[in-house]
Amino acid sequence: MRCDQMNVPKFSLILSINHNHQNYRTLIEQAQAQDYSNLEILIISNRLNSKDQNIVDFLAYGDNLKRSKHISFLNRECLSSLYNEGIACATGDYIWCIDENVSLNNVTSITNIIEALIRSKAQAVYLQDEELLNKSILQSSNQRQDNYSLKVPLSLIGEDDWKNCSRIVINLASMRLFNLHFSESWPYFNGALIALQIMRFLPNIYYYSQGFATFKERDLLLNAREFIEHKLAQNYILRYAEILFGAYSNSFKAILKREVVETRSIFEKINASNLDLKIKDFIKYSRSTCLIDYIQKVDRHRQGLENLLFEIKKLTDDIKTKPSEMLNEFFKYSRIKVHCGAHKTATTFIQNILFAARYDLALQNTIYIHHDQLREDFIQAKREKGIVDTGERLAFAICKQAAALSFGIPSVLIISEENLIRPSTEISSKWHSQDTYQNASNYSCACMRNGYNISHLEEINNIFKGGIQIIFTVRNYFDYLLSRHSEFLKWRPFKEFDGDFVDINDLQKCDWGYLTSDLKNISNFTSIFTFESYKKDPVQFANYLSEFDLKGYEHQVKCNQEVSRSRSSQALLDELIDKSKIGFNKIKLKEIFSTKIDNENPNELKFKSKLLPEKFLKKLDHHCNSFYLTKDFHFSVNNYTSLTDKFSSEQDLLEVLPLPERAQFSLMPNSKELKLHLKAISKRSLYLDNRNKYFSKQTGVSAMIRIKNEEANIYNVLSSIKNCFNEIIVIDNDSTDNTISEIDRAINDHPSLKKKIKLHHYKFKIAKCGLDNFQEPQNSPHSLASFYNYSLKKCNFSKVCKWDGDMFLPRSMEKSFQDFLQKVTTMQPSRKDSTIFGVMKGLTVFKGGNNKFYCRQSANEIEARIFDNAPGVFFVKEILWEQIFSLHNIERLVSDDLTFVEFKDTSVNEFSHWSIEASLGMSPRKDKELRDFNLIKKITENKNREDIDKMISSHGYKEIDFDIFDFNDKSDML
Repeated sequence: MRCDQMNVPKFSLILSINHNHQNYRTLIEQAQAQDYSNLEILIISNRLNSKDQNIVDFLAYGDNLKRSKHISFLNRECLSSLYNEGIACATGDYIWCIDENVSLNNVTSITNIIEALIRSKAQAVYLQDEELLNKSILQSSNQRQDNYSLKVPLSLIGEDDWKNCSRIVINLASMRLFNLHFSESWPYFNGALIALQIMRFLPNIYYYSQGFATFKERDLLLNAREFIEHKLAQNYILRYAEILFGAYSNSFKAILKREVVETRSIFEKINASNLDLKIKDFIKYSRSTCLIDYIQKVDRHRQGLENLLFEIKKLTDDIKTKPSEMLNEFFKYSRIKVHCGAHKTATTFIQNILFAARYDLALQNTIYIHHDQLREDFIQAKREKGIVDTGERLAFAICKQAAALSFGIPSVLIISEENLIRPSTEISSKWHSQDTYQNASNYSCACMRNGYNISHLEEINNIFKGGIQIIFTVRNYFDYLLSRHSEFLKWRPFKEFDGDFVDINDLQKCDWGYLTSDLKNISNFTSIFTFESYKKDPVQFANYLSEFDLKGYEHQVKCNQEVSRSRSSQALLDELIDKSKIGFNKIKLKEIFSTKIDNENPNELKFKSKLLPEKFLKKLDHHCNSFYLTKDFHFSVNNYTSLTDKFSSEQDLLEVLPLPERAQFSLMPNSKELKLHLKAISKRSLYLDNRNKYFSKQTGVSAMIRIKNEEANIYNVLSSIKNCFNEIIVIDNDSTDNTISEIDRAINDHPSLKKKIKLHHYKFKIAKCGLDNFQEPQNSPHSLASFYNYSLKKCNFSKVCKWDGDMFLPRSMEKSFQDFLQKVTTMQPSRKDSTIFGVMKGLTVFKGGNNKFYCRQSANEIEARIFDNAPGVFFVKEILWEQIFSLHNIERLVSDDLTFVEFKDTSVNEFSHWSIEASLGMSPRKDKELRDFNLIKKITENKNREDIDKMISSHGYKEIDFDIFDFNDKSDML
C-alpha cells in the first residue's frame, strides 16, 4: 500500500546550505519535487550573500505545496551547527539531514524511504546503495528483501561510507530522547561522531538497499588550514568511541581496528597534499600516536592487536622530522605557557584539574602537557628511542602528549612542570653526600643565589624559538622551607624543623629575586604570582592558565583524590612512621604533625618555633608579603567562559546522555583501586554495598533464575537443570499465578532439588526492558540492574550462571553443558587482572498454534551467561536494559555445542517484560525474535491451513520433533 493512501507519518527533510555551496538550487528543487504528502522541508543557510539569500527565499516562498521554510543564520561555525538548528526546529516523525552532495533521483525517493521505515518499525535506516548490497548478510530466504536488521548496530562501521550521516534517516523522538546531536567542535564536518551516537543509543537500525538517492563523495578541495583541521579532527573519533562504548568493550575494539584500516588512505591524502613536510609529519605522528595509545590501552598482548601495531609502524617509517622541528612548526602561531614554581606551588591539585579537563581543553584548541607523563617520556626518549640531546628529549616528551591531544590547530600550549627548574650541580652533589645533606640551605636552592639550574627551561625556550611565556609562583620563605622539610622527611631520618634543620641564617639567605631575574632574562613574558594569592581557591590559577572556568572539574578532582591537598603532609608522615629508623617515637611523631602540619587556620603559623622568635617570623612574613603581594604580583580573578557550558564538552556529554558504567581500565582483584571504584559505584546502585568486602565463595556454580508468573515453564525448567548446579537461586518477582506451587511440586518430585533450591522474593515492581527501564534511575529498586544485583547477592558459589524462566536443558544437551561448565570453572585467565565469562550457545524453539515446534537451526542465541561471583563483576543499568559489567579485563570462552533451548509458546505473551512500542528498546536479536514469534503465530493460528510447512520453510524455519516433557529431541533437531 502506498504511503499517500495511509495515515502517513510526518517527514522533516533538513537541507543545509553554507556560504561556499554551489548546487543548492538543485538540492531545493529536488526536495520540492517529492510526491510525499506529509513533508516538511527546512532550509537552513549560513552566511549567504545577498544574491544567494534572495534566491533561497524565492525558492522557499515559491513552494506551491507550502512545505518549505527558510531559516537563515549569519555566524554558525560549521555544517554541524546548521543540522542541529534544523533538528531543533523539526516537527516530523523522522528527520533526514542532507546537503548538496546528495541527489534525489526520483520524485518517490522519500515515499519509498518512509515505507521502509513503516515496515521495519526501525529507529533509523541506513540508505545503502543497491549495487553495493552484500548478499551474504541477508536473511536465509529465497525471497528478495528490501531491508533487513543489522546483526548489531555496530556492524554499520563495516560500510565504506559509515561516516556519512546523510545516509541515515532517524526517528526524531528517539533522537530527542537521547539528546543525540552533531558535534560543533570543528569548522569541517565530522560525521563519525553522530554515527557513533546512533550506533550506541539506537538498538534498531536497518539497512535499506535503494537506488532512490545518490551520495557523492564530499568535496575535499580545502585550503591548507581546513585540511589540517579536518585530518586532526579524525583523531577524536577514538576518544569519542571510548566515552560511548568503553575502551575495553568489543565495540571499541571493532572501531579501533576500522580506524587503523582507514589510516592508510588518510596518510596517502596527507602525503599528496601541498603542506610543509614538518606539518605532514606531525599530522601523521599525531594520528599514529592516538592509535598506538589505544592499541596498547586495550591489550598489548593480543596477537590481533600486535598486528595493528605493526601496521601503524609500517605507515610511520617515513616520518623523519625531529620532534623539536615538528613542535616549532605546529605551534608556530600558538601561545606557549610554561608553568613552574617553587616547591609545592605548582600544585598537583591545579595540575589534576587541568588534567581532568584536558580533552575538553583540546576540543577548544588548548593542549595541556601533564608533568607525570612528561617525566616518563623524557626518560623513554633516551632509554627506548636513543635520543641523547636534552632538548630533543624534552621535545619528544612534549610532542608525544601534544600529538595525542591534537584535535585541531592549537591556540595555546600549557606545560606545567615545577622540575623544569632543578638544583644546581653543587647542590645536587650535597644531597647525595652523607656529610652535607643535613642543612636546610641545601634544600632552599630555588631562592638561593646560584642554587638552581634553569637549563631545561632554556631548552624549551629554544624549541619554540624564544616565544614562551613563563608563569612562576613563589611563596612565603618560611612555608617554602617547611615544605622542603616535609620532602626531606620522606627520604631522610627524622629531624626537627628548627634547630636540627633550619636556622636564622637559612631564612636570611632566601630571596626570590635571583631566580625571577634570571627567568625574565629567558623570556620577557614572565609573570610572577604568589601562592598565597590563590591557595584558598586553587581553581583560580587553573582558570588563569587555561583561560576557561574549570570549576566543574575541580569537583571531579576532589571526588577522585583519596587524600585532599591539606592532608598531604599527613600522608607523608603516614609513610614515614612505617620506616624502621626514624629516630623518634612514632606516636609522638603523629601528635606533632596533627597539631602543627595539619593546622587548618591559614592565619596561624604551623610551627611555633623554639629557636626562631615569633617576632622574627612575623617580620619575615611581612617582608615577603609587602613585596610579592603588591598589585604587580598579586593574582587577579577574571571571569572566564565555562568550559563545561560548551555544547561539545565531554562533561556535558557524560551528564546529558544516559551512559552506564563503562570499563575504562582493568583492575586487579582485591586491589585498593578496585575497592575505591566499588565504593563509588555502590553509592549509585542498590545491593552492591557488600561487593567491596571480598569473601571467599564455595567452589561451584550457582544458577540464578529471575521469574514472574512462570507457572507454565518453571517445573520443567527446574527439573531439567537439577543435576548441573551446586545451588539454584530462584528470585520471584511477586508472581500472581501458580508459580510458587509449581516450584514446590518440582521439589517434591525431585528430592535432589530440596537442598539446592533457595527461593527469595523481590516485591518491587520491575521496569520493563526498553523505555520503562530507561526512565528508572540506576539506584531505583524498580530498575532491572537493582533486581539483578539483588539476585546476585543471594548466590553463594564462586561462579554464577544466569538462567531464564523459559530456558530448558534437554537430555541430549546435558553432557555438553556440564562439560562446558567444567571448562569455564577450571579455566585460568591469561592475566592477573582478567575474569572469565562463559558464552553459551542456545537454540530458540517456537511452539506454534498447531502445537508443533519450529526452529531456525542456522541461528543460535549466543550470550555471556556464566561469570565469576567476585566483587568486580555485577550488573549496571544499560540504556534500555541491564548489562553484566566487569571492572576486570574479560576473557570469553564460547561453548562449541548447544547448551540450552529457549522456549517460546506463541499462545501466550512471551514479551510482556518488554516495552515494545515502535520497537524502541529491543536489540536487533530480540526484535528479530519478536518478529519471528509473530510470524509463526500468524502462520499457525489456523491449524487446518494446508500450506503451513511451505510458509514456514520460506522463512528459513523447519518443524522439529521436540518432546518438552521428556527433554528428548530427535536427531534432526541438531
